[in-house]
Amino acid sequence: RDSTIGENLCLAVVGDVEHAEVMEAAEKHLQSIPAGKSVEFLPIRYSGSHVNVRDDDMGLCYTAIGFEAPAYGNADSLAMEAVRHICGQYDRSCGADARHGLVRAAYDAHQWDYNVYAYCFKPFAFYYGTAGLFGTYIISHNPSQEASFSYVSQDWHRIRHRCREADVDRAKCEMKAELALNTESTSGQVELMGKQLMTLGRAIPLHEMDQRIDNLHADFVRTAMDEYFYDTDPVYAEMGHCETELDYHVVRRMMYLPDLPDQ
Repeated sequence: RDSTIGENLCLAVVGDVEHAEVMEAAEKHLQSIPAGKSVEFLPIRYSGSHVNVRDDDMGLCYTAIGFEAPAYGNADSLAMEAVRHICGQYDRSCGADARHGLVRAAYDAHQWDYNVYAYCFKPFAFYYGTAGLFGTYIISHNPSQEASFSYVSQDWHRIRHRCREADVDRAKCEMKAELALNTESTSGQVELMGKQLMTLGRAIPLHEMDQRIDNLHADFVRTAMDEYFYDTDPVYAEMGHCETELDYHVVRRMMYLPDLPDQ
């Protein structure tokens, strides 16, 4: 309730509209919102954690594992977005792959199916004003949790050690395509515009975002992963049939790996 004030409000409008009409409508429908004073929140302190909700009747284990990421306005957020696309995703329920499911990744994502690690995995990234969260969703059956966690951490370590320019180039193409798709609908446009206004103070034109994406290189990606991922405290949550859950310290050790053998 204290946060619903005029200073925290962002009104974004796209389309063939007159500015005067927008202002008139805003004054008419939003005048009941008090002006107030913006609440000053204490700085966020990130800490690793683990939560488990066991329900064997669900049959599968639903897991999210992640680590601290940069804030939205931080230049490293684009590098982490590139990591999200480099990791790719896999879903056995889709029929696009020649074997069993949809695979969209640059490095051995097919192993998720061949080794029966999981039914689905998908990276996620959330960026807020002062911090962020990067990680992966995993849906697996009970005995393969450790293998799934190990594969995810090894892939992150691979990106940190040996991210290639070819991987980044593919990620940049996907980032540009995703940005263009978000602007195809009015809801996507206003969401993007509102997020940029609230976090950066202005709406960034598409050509400027394209230029920022073009400036990404493998060195930037490796540096960002070294800063935010390597030897940090992870957060992970499990729900469902998670009888063989991993101890937090086991998952923590997976965040540290001196080097990877060439494969």
